[in-house]
Amino acid sequence: MRFKEERRGVEKPVEIVWFERIMFATLALGVIQSWLTWPAAVKLASPAFVVSTQIVVVVIMAALILLISRRRSNVVRWILIILTLIGLPAVAKEAINGQMLGSPILVAIQTVSELAGLVLLFTPRGRIWFRSKPV
Repeated sequence: MRFKEERRGVEKPVEIVWFERIMFATLALGVIQSWLTWPAAVKLASPAFVVSTQIVVVVIMAALILLISRRRSNVVRWILIILTLIGLPAVAKEAINGQMLGSPILVAIQTVSELAGLVLLFTPRGRIWFRSKPV
């Protein structure tokens, strides 16, 4: 099953469609996680700072996801991968030390889902799609 981009007439591989869906699902899990950790977060910073930081992160992540899945931005694809790889040690350290705020199960699901979504960008059809020029 393939989906078609309406404006450009270029077939988007199903892997890219699933990348977008999975990554937006991980953002939703992040919002749930933020809600669960709200009391601990506002002990560390003001509520306005916590909310504004979370909004900025969600907007930036959504923009990165859409630039990858809708604009075929190879540069942004690598930026998202680098940001994910930079964040993995912190998540692992918190999990190992038992210092994780919120639900460790949600964090695990979110992390594994994000990695799975990124892997979809490197499937054979995904790589071809990134190399092809938009019409």
